[in-house]
Amino acid sequence: MFKLNKAKGNILLFSLLIVSVLIVVALLISNLVISSLVRGKIINDSLQAWYAAEISTENALYQARKNDNFNLNLESSNLAGSVVKRSTVVEPSLEVSILENGNYQLDLFNSDPAAPQIYSLEINALHPGEIDNLSWLAVSWDSWSPGSYDNPEAHQERMLSASQIKNGERIVLASVGEYYYRVRLRALYSDINDLILTVYDDENNQIEDIPSRVVISSQGSHGLSGEKITVTMPRRAPLYDLFGYVIFSEDKIVK
Repeated sequence: MFKLNKAKGNILLFSLLIVSVLIVVALLISNLVISSLVRGKIINDSLQAWYAAEISTENALYQARKNDNFNLNLESSNLAGSVVKRSTVVEPSLEVSILENGNYQLDLFNSDPAAPQIYSLEINALHPGEIDNLSWLAVSWDSWSPGSYDNPEAHQERMLSASQIKNGERIVLASVGEYYYRVRLRALYSDINDLILTVYDDENNQIEDIPSRVVISSQGSHGLSGEKITVTMPRRAPLYDLFGYVIFSEDKIVK
Protein backbone atom coordinates (compact mmCIF):
# COMPACT_ATOMS: atom_id res chain seq x y z
CA MET A 1 0.00 0.00 0.00
CA PHE A 2 2.83 2.34 0.88
CA LYS A 3 4.63 1.57 -2.38
CA LEU A 4 1.43 2.21 -4.35
CA ASN A 5 0.91 5.62 -2.71
CA LYS A 6 4.54 6.48 -3.33
CA ALA A 7 4.19 5.60 -7.00
CA LYS A 8 1.05 7.73 -7.29
CA GLY A 9 2.87 10.62 -5.62
CA ASN A 10 5.75 10.34 -8.10
CA ILE A 11 3.32 10.30 -11.04
CA LEU A 12 1.51 13.36 -9.64
CA LEU A 13 4.77 15.23 -9.11
CA PHE A 14 5.98 14.31 -12.61
CA SER A 15 2.64 15.43 -14.08
CA LEU A 16 2.85 18.77 -12.28
CA LEU A 17 6.38 19.25 -13.58
CA ILE A 18 5.29 18.55 -17.17
CA VAL A 19 2.29 20.88 -16.83
CA SER A 20 4.55 23.64 -15.41
CA VAL A 21 6.98 23.27 -18.32
CA LEU A 22 4.13 23.39 -20.82
CA ILE A 23 2.71 26.52 -19.17
CA VAL A 24 6.13 28.25 -19.27
CA VAL A 25 6.60 27.31 -22.94
CA ALA A 26 3.08 28.52 -23.77
CA LEU A 27 3.72 31.82 -21.97
CA LEU A 28 7.02 32.29 -23.84
CA ILE A 29 5.40 31.55 -27.19
CA SER A 30 2.45 33.84 -26.46
CA ASN A 31 4.85 36.60 -25.38
CA LEU A 32 6.82 36.22 -28.64
CA VAL A 33 3.61 36.28 -30.68
CA ILE A 34 2.33 39.38 -28.86
CA SER A 35 5.71 41.14 -29.22
CA SER A 36 5.75 40.32 -32.93
CA LEU A 37 2.22 41.67 -33.36
CA VAL A 38 3.12 44.86 -31.46
CA ARG A 39 6.27 45.36 -33.56
CA GLY A 40 4.27 44.84 -36.73
CA LYS A 41 1.71 47.37 -35.51
CA ILE A 42 4.44 49.92 -34.69
CA ILE A 43 6.13 49.43 -38.09
CA ASN A 44 2.82 49.83 -39.90
CA ASP A 45 1.93 52.93 -37.85
CA SER A 46 5.42 54.35 -38.44
CA LEU A 47 5.05 53.97 -42.22
CA GLN A 48 1.62 55.60 -42.12
CA ALA A 49 2.96 58.48 -40.02
CA TRP A 50 5.99 58.92 -42.32
CA TYR A 51 3.90 59.07 -45.48
CA ALA A 52 1.49 61.53 -43.83
CA ALA A 53 4.40 63.82 -42.88
CA GLU A 54 5.89 63.45 -46.37
CA ILE A 55 2.59 64.35 -48.06
CA SER A 56 2.26 67.39 -45.80
CA THR A 57 5.81 68.47 -46.66
CA GLU A 58 5.28 68.03 -50.40
CA ASN A 59 2.07 70.05 -50.16
CA ALA A 60 3.93 72.85 -48.36
CA LEU A 61 6.71 72.87 -50.98
CA TYR A 62 4.12 73.05 -53.75
CA GLN A 63 2.30 75.94 -52.06
CA ALA A 64 5.59 77.79 -51.60
CA ARG A 65 7.07 77.18 -55.04
CA LYS A 66 4.03 77.21 -57.32
CA ASN A 67 1.62 79.51 -55.51
CA ASP A 68 4.17 81.75 -53.74
CA ASN A 69 2.31 81.05 -50.48
CA PHE A 70 4.54 80.93 -47.40
CA ASN A 71 1.75 80.82 -44.82
CA LEU A 72 2.46 77.14 -44.28
CA ASN A 73 1.53 76.55 -40.63
CA LEU A 74 -1.03 73.80 -40.12
CA GLU A 75 -2.43 73.33 -36.60
CA SER A 76 -3.87 69.84 -37.09
CA SER A 77 -5.29 67.85 -39.97
CA ASN A 78 -6.56 64.31 -40.45
CA LEU A 79 -5.03 62.51 -43.41
CA ALA A 80 -6.25 58.95 -44.04
CA GLY A 81 -6.44 58.28 -40.32
CA SER A 82 -3.13 60.02 -39.53
CA VAL A 83 -2.84 63.30 -37.65
CA VAL A 84 -0.57 65.89 -39.31
CA LYS A 85 0.86 69.11 -37.86
CA ARG A 86 3.06 71.53 -39.80
CA SER A 87 4.98 74.64 -38.80
CA THR A 88 7.73 76.95 -40.01
CA VAL A 89 10.68 77.31 -37.64
CA VAL A 90 13.56 79.78 -37.39
CA GLU A 91 17.03 79.18 -38.82
CA PRO A 92 19.62 81.14 -36.79
CA SER A 93 22.58 79.93 -38.89
CA LEU A 94 23.20 78.03 -42.07
CA GLU A 95 25.63 75.18 -42.71
CA VAL A 96 26.80 74.70 -46.30
CA SER A 97 29.41 72.70 -48.18
CA ILE A 98 30.73 73.77 -51.58
CA LEU A 99 32.52 71.57 -54.10
CA GLU A 100 35.65 72.81 -55.85
CA ASN A 101 34.66 75.50 -58.37
CA GLY A 102 31.08 75.16 -57.17
CA ASN A 103 28.82 78.01 -56.11
CA TYR A 104 26.34 78.71 -53.37
CA GLN A 105 23.82 81.55 -53.46
CA LEU A 106 22.29 83.19 -50.39
CA ASP A 107 19.57 85.81 -50.73
CA LEU A 108 19.49 88.21 -47.80
CA PHE A 109 16.34 90.28 -47.98
CA ASN A 110 13.03 90.37 -46.18
CA SER A 111 9.88 92.08 -47.40
CA ASP A 112 8.73 92.58 -43.80
CA PRO A 113 9.39 96.27 -42.93
CA ALA A 114 9.65 95.37 -39.23
CA ALA A 115 12.50 92.91 -39.87
CA PRO A 116 15.97 93.97 -38.67
CA GLN A 117 18.28 95.54 -41.25
CA ILE A 118 21.04 93.22 -42.44
CA TYR A 119 24.53 94.64 -42.04
CA SER A 120 27.14 91.88 -42.11
CA LEU A 121 27.71 88.21 -42.84
CA GLU A 122 30.03 86.04 -40.75
CA ILE A 123 31.69 82.97 -42.26
CA ASN A 124 33.18 80.29 -40.00
CA ALA A 125 34.44 76.75 -40.49
CA LEU A 126 32.75 74.11 -38.36
CA HIS A 127 35.88 71.94 -38.61
CA PRO A 128 38.84 74.31 -39.20
CA GLY A 129 41.36 71.46 -39.25
CA GLU A 130 39.68 69.95 -42.32
CA ILE A 131 40.07 73.09 -44.45
CA ASP A 132 42.75 72.66 -47.13
CA ASN A 133 45.49 75.29 -46.75
CA LEU A 134 45.29 75.97 -50.49
CA SER A 135 41.58 76.77 -50.34
CA TRP A 136 40.21 80.16 -51.26
CA LEU A 137 36.64 81.36 -50.98
CA ALA A 138 35.42 83.99 -53.44
CA VAL A 139 32.60 86.04 -51.90
CA SER A 140 30.62 88.42 -54.11
CA TRP A 141 27.39 90.25 -53.47
CA ASP A 142 24.97 92.57 -55.21
CA SER A 143 23.01 95.16 -53.26
CA TRP A 144 19.94 97.18 -54.08
CA SER A 145 17.36 99.34 -52.36
CA PRO A 146 13.86 97.96 -51.65
CA GLY A 147 11.68 98.40 -54.71
CA SER A 148 14.52 98.17 -57.23
CA TYR A 149 15.07 94.41 -57.24
CA ASP A 150 15.85 94.18 -60.94
CA ASN A 151 18.47 96.94 -60.83
CA PRO A 152 21.35 96.17 -58.43
CA GLU A 153 23.04 99.36 -57.32
CA ALA A 154 26.44 97.92 -56.38
CA HIS A 155 28.56 94.82 -56.83
CA GLN A 156 31.38 93.96 -54.43
CA GLU A 157 33.80 91.07 -54.01
CA ARG A 158 36.11 89.65 -51.35
CA MET A 159 38.61 86.81 -51.41
CA LEU A 160 39.04 84.80 -48.21
CA SER A 161 42.14 82.70 -47.66
CA ALA A 162 42.19 79.36 -45.86
CA SER A 163 43.42 81.01 -42.64
CA GLN A 164 40.60 83.56 -42.75
CA ILE A 165 38.06 80.77 -43.25
CA LYS A 166 39.52 78.79 -40.35
CA ASN A 167 39.58 81.77 -37.98
CA GLY A 168 36.24 83.17 -39.08
CA GLU A 169 35.66 86.32 -41.09
CA ARG A 170 32.99 89.02 -40.76
CA ILE A 171 32.09 90.72 -44.06
CA VAL A 172 30.38 94.10 -43.91
CA LEU A 173 27.86 94.14 -46.73
CA ALA A 174 26.96 97.84 -46.52
CA SER A 175 27.68 100.76 -44.22
CA VAL A 176 24.58 102.93 -44.41
CA GLY A 177 21.00 102.72 -45.66
CA GLU A 178 18.53 99.91 -46.12
CA TYR A 179 19.59 97.35 -48.69
CA TYR A 180 18.83 93.88 -49.93
CA TYR A 181 21.67 91.51 -50.82
CA ARG A 182 22.34 88.50 -52.98
CA VAL A 183 25.52 86.76 -51.86
CA ARG A 184 27.42 84.17 -53.89
CA LEU A 185 30.16 81.94 -52.52
CA ARG A 186 32.59 80.07 -54.77
CA ALA A 187 35.11 77.48 -53.61
CA LEU A 188 38.48 77.68 -55.38
CA TYR A 189 41.22 75.00 -55.65
CA SER A 190 39.49 72.50 -53.32
CA ASP A 191 36.21 71.55 -51.68
CA ILE A 192 35.19 73.63 -48.68
CA ASN A 193 32.95 71.72 -46.29
CA ASP A 194 30.82 72.67 -43.31
CA LEU A 195 30.82 76.45 -43.52
CA ILE A 196 28.64 78.18 -40.92
CA LEU A 197 26.95 81.37 -42.16
CA THR A 198 25.56 83.84 -39.63
CA VAL A 199 23.89 87.20 -40.27
CA TYR A 200 24.13 90.31 -38.06
CA ASP A 201 22.37 93.66 -37.92
CA ASP A 202 24.02 97.09 -37.70
CA GLU A 203 24.14 96.85 -33.88
CA ASN A 204 26.14 93.63 -34.02
CA ASN A 205 23.17 91.51 -32.92
CA GLN A 206 22.74 88.12 -34.54
CA ILE A 207 19.60 87.91 -36.67
CA GLU A 208 17.89 84.82 -35.29
CA ASP A 209 16.06 83.92 -38.49
CA ILE A 210 17.96 84.11 -41.79
CA PRO A 211 15.66 85.97 -44.21
CA SER A 212 14.53 84.62 -47.58
CA ARG A 213 14.71 81.05 -46.31
CA VAL A 214 11.93 78.81 -45.06
CA VAL A 215 12.30 75.85 -42.70
CA ILE A 216 9.27 73.55 -42.82
CA SER A 217 8.70 70.98 -40.09
CA SER A 218 5.95 68.38 -40.63
CA GLN A 219 4.92 65.89 -37.95
CA GLY A 220 2.77 62.87 -38.69
CA SER A 221 1.34 60.53 -36.07
CA HIS A 222 -0.60 57.32 -36.51
CA GLY A 223 -1.53 54.92 -33.74
CA LEU A 224 1.57 54.21 -31.66
CA SER A 225 4.11 55.98 -33.87
CA GLY A 226 5.12 59.49 -34.87
CA GLU A 227 7.51 60.73 -37.58
CA LYS A 228 8.98 64.16 -38.32
CA ILE A 229 10.37 65.61 -41.57
CA THR A 230 12.22 68.94 -41.73
CA VAL A 231 13.18 70.62 -45.01
CA THR A 232 14.88 73.93 -45.74
CA MET A 233 14.38 75.91 -48.92
CA PRO A 234 15.09 79.40 -50.25
CA ARG A 235 12.08 81.59 -51.01
CA ARG A 236 13.41 82.16 -54.51
CA ALA A 237 14.90 79.36 -56.59
CA PRO A 238 18.68 79.99 -56.74
CA LEU A 239 20.47 80.35 -60.08
CA TYR A 240 23.89 79.13 -58.96
CA ASP A 241 25.41 76.20 -60.86
CA LEU A 242 22.84 76.68 -63.63
CA PHE A 243 24.72 79.29 -65.62
CA GLY A 244 28.34 79.29 -64.46
CA TYR A 245 29.45 80.69 -67.80
CA VAL A 246 28.10 81.31 -71.30
CA ILE A 247 29.96 80.60 -74.52
CA PHE A 248 29.00 82.39 -77.73
CA SER A 249 30.16 80.89 -81.02
CA GLU A 250 29.29 81.24 -84.69
CA ASP A 251 30.11 77.56 -85.23
CA LYS A 252 28.85 74.37 -83.63
CA ILE A 253 30.32 73.74 -80.19
CA VAL A 254 31.52 70.17 -79.54
CA LYS A 255 32.46 69.08 -76.05
